[in-house]
Amino acid sequence: MGRTVVESLGHAIKRSDYRALLARGVTALGFLADDEAVILRSDPETMRMKFEPCASIRDAKVQAWAVVDKRKLLALDERASLPIEMRPAGSTPVPTKLARLVQRTFQAPGFEAPLTERRDLVYATMFGDDVSVLLGSKSGTLEVLRYRNGLRGLDVAVTSGISNPERAPTEFFRNLDPRAMGAGYELIALCEPGDTRVSDQLGAMVRVSASRAEHLLPSEWVWLNGECLADSDIGGFLILAPTTFPEVFPVGNGLAHFTLLLPVTMAEVQYARRTRVLEVAKLLASHGIRDTGPLRRASVPGVPPYEPPPPEPPEPEGGGLLDMFNDETTRVLGALQRVMTRAPSFQALVALAPPVVFFIGEHAFDFDVDSAGTKIAMTSHDPRHPRASARVRVHVDRNVLLGGQGPVPIRIELPQNPGRDVATAVALLSACFSNETATH
Repeated sequence: MGRTVVESLGHAIKRSDYRALLARGVTALGFLADDEAVILRSDPETMRMKFEPCASIRDAKVQAWAVVDKRKLLALDERASLPIEMRPAGSTPVPTKLARLVQRTFQAPGFEAPLTERRDLVYATMFGDDVSVLLGSKSGTLEVLRYRNGLRGLDVAVTSGISNPERAPTEFFRNLDPRAMGAGYELIALCEPGDTRVSDQLGAMVRVSASRAEHLLPSEWVWLNGECLADSDIGGFLILAPTTFPEVFPVGNGLAHFTLLLPVTMAEVQYARRTRVLEVAKLLASHGIRDTGPLRRASVPGVPPYEPPPPEPPEPEGGGLLDMFNDETTRVLGALQRVMTRAPSFQALVALAPPVVFFIGEHAFDFDVDSAGTKIAMTSHDPRHPRASARVRVHVDRNVLLGGQGPVPIRIELPQNPGRDVATAVALLSACFSNETATH
């Protein structure tokens, strides 16, 4: 026995990459299949859809009518498109965005949509049309957008361009989703209406990531170097997949994943560094903090109190200062600080700001220069993390480093696609650990 009209429509929607967008973009959509009429009802907030019979086309309260050939619908092949004719339900024309959304939903899987539809259709359906540009690249291929009242009364800050197909794929999303487009994701944050503190941080992270060809990936954390956002208790962010709205959305002929910045207290981000990001995210969710939360709040129960790092040693004359924030690695970082900041080549290394990761024992530390070019932030992460593959990798002899006697042996590995300043960076790094002045 073949499918019914409702079953056939449901099957066609279920196979579509646009099904979540359809649930978000319609409230009541009528379908006419020759002698049958049904209504698809959806709650844009819960994104639950159901079909209802339509007793009277004339009296039906629908946004528009989608007219299909019943024979083609019932015989629809898994890889075929279903032609849709959109008709107005009254005197008002069918909105262009709604018509395009319905037609995309019933196109064959793998259809390649224009990249402009990420913003014009996907984001517009998810977050509305009240949008402003917070940050744009000179090439116009990467933007940070802000949607006013975009989701459940909150503003939405979101990137557009990280999932462009010309961008190199990330190992994380390539393994997670074979259809991942570009780098596989777009960053997103939910913000209080009109509040720019979180969206400003997202923009700053995008600028740094773009300049270093690096990525913010799920299960990572961002530490604000022991400071809080202005007039808040937020001292960092957890990088997570969203849980209260769809994670995956269509781009071109592939998919991308929203990657969310969740604001957390200093104690919570410290706890995430010492345990696992997902463990802390589950704890936050159990106390109602999912995808966003108040910027003024205490840490949730179960999170140990924040432990300030030990006092920093005095800054050597003419040297930079390493931000030491991980209690477990204070000794190693202190030794690294003393060796590097006393080297004549250190200031030249700060000015160059090369993408470097230090491997010392079982730890890995990113080498990042702050916006003023005067501090070095050492960001700890798992040595196996794919981020390390994009940087110059410096393996430091831990025992000699902690011994503090003589030059420290290092071994330098170059990334697969070294930049033009890598040779200079290698010379400066080598000089830092040999206490010599580099020539470049």
